Amino acid sequence: MLPAFNDGAGFSVGLNYRTPLGTPPLEFSDGYRHLQSYVAATRRIVPKWKLLGYASIGANFLSRSDLPSNFGRNQLHANTLAVTTGLAREWPRLHLSLTARLATTALMSNEGRQNFALRPEIAFPLRRNLDARTQILFAVSSHVIWGPGGRESGTSTSLRFSFKLDRDRSTTPQP
Repeated sequence: MLPAFNDGAGFSVGLNYRTPLGTPPLEFSDGYRHLQSYVAATRRIVPKWKLLGYASIGANFLSRSDLPSNFGRNQLHANTLAVTTGLAREWPRLHLSLTARLATTALMSNEGRQNFALRPEIAFPLRRNLDARTQILFAVSSHVIWGPGGRESGTSTSLRFSFKLDRDRSTTPQP
């Protein structure tokens, strides 16, 4: 039985599969297939401040493809277990989040490596209508990673589309 959540809380279980298709340029693939499973939960930490907390635990299982290995700096080279936690707050004109992630290969392989990452992010809704089915956000984030390759940092931008497929569902219980 799943735990009972309320007031902005949620629970999810997921499975992702990534594999290189064809023969992509070496910069676009690490040369491995990834089967990633996770369990995640969200909950309002301080409802008065609309502060949302989130956490997940996941595993990444690697298998070789026909492509040569091309691991990035601080990318772990074996099956990995990761724990992620963070805080988020939304205002009408911007969304802020801070995420921390610890990943280790020590529990799932004979390689004993870890990395730790911090990722602050700010996102700007490009549509102000919060009841719209589709939300579009422009996000700017940075990251700092400490791992086997030392410390690295960087920034990135993204354009996100969020689809609210259940907006028209009735919230009144059916007899």
